[in-house]
Amino acid sequence: MFDRPIRLAARVLNLLVGGLLLAIVCITLAQVVARYALGASLVWSEELTRLLHLWMVALAAVGGAHMRIGLVDRHLSRGLQRGLLLASSALCLVMLVILVRGSWNMADLVRYDRYTGVDLPVSLAFQAFVVGGAAWALALVGETVRRWRAPGAGEAPR
Repeated sequence: MFDRPIRLAARVLNLLVGGLLLAIVCITLAQVVARYALGASLVWSEELTRLLHLWMVALAAVGGAHMRIGLVDRHLSRGLQRGLLLASSALCLVMLVILVRGSWNMADLVRYDRYTGVDLPVSLAFQAFVVGGAAWALALVGETVRRWRAPGAGEAPR
């Protein structure tokens, strides 16, 4: 039912992360060429690449395959596997709430600060983790529901 929209969202996310990586590489290359070939410097390049890198990491974490050790749950009954699935997902959600709330608070704290080279708000750096953490939480809930409904729920993917 939700398979197609999830695949589309994952594809868009991968394209966005790839686009951010490409932008980082191009800006860094332009800075190197400007500095060593032209004897000039792009004063904004370091700040912009740092900001783009933060967004890239925050968004890439949403779609990444996260480490999971299936040693214990393979030997448990289906009911215990489901309990472990819910407990681990709940713990991850708590950590994501802490990440999002802390990032939100930091973005609020620096809301009037601006980068000097690119004249963008410093809060954009923290907003990356608000957006990434919230998206990661949604992805986690979706994956938990998918694994709950799957035969042999709770088993590690092979």
